[in-house]
Amino acid sequence: MHKNDQTVDHSQHSIETLDAQAYEKHKDCVKLNLSHNSLVVIDVMPNFGNLRFLDLKFNKLKCIPRIDGLPALEAIDLSFNEIASVDGLASRSLTRADLSFNKIVLLDGLDKNVNLVHLNVSHNCISEVRPLSAKHNVSLSVGRVGLVE
Repeated sequence: MHKNDQTVDHSQHSIETLDAQAYEKHKDCVKLNLSHNSLVVIDVMPNFGNLRFLDLKFNKLKCIPRIDGLPALEAIDLSFNEIASVDGLASRSLTRADLSFNKIVLLDGLDKNVNLVHLNVSHNCISEVRPLSAKHNVSLSVGRVGLVE
């Protein structure tokens, strides 16, 4: 951990499971980088009260980890995983989320993210988008999208 910016960088460590107790000593970190590992599922996300940025790109995640125990989280990068659903992406503090290069088909259930202003879901298999509030800036890179009202 870099003391001056409170960053924990555990990228490229071949991590397969996240042991919440092992991260207890880093509970005050602001940035956590777990990118380029082999995480498939994160059952329990450690309680990081000050965590503002979580980097989980280039793993093997099948679903979004529960982030409700991260009250200060502003940005999350879940790009280049195997995520099929946006279920679990629910945070009042979240302003930016990158879910590009996953396997998402339906974009729905994001209304709980009242402060979300940027959502990148490009390079997915999205066939349906449920309406979002006007302030959501959604970056989509798909051919045709069906809008359900």
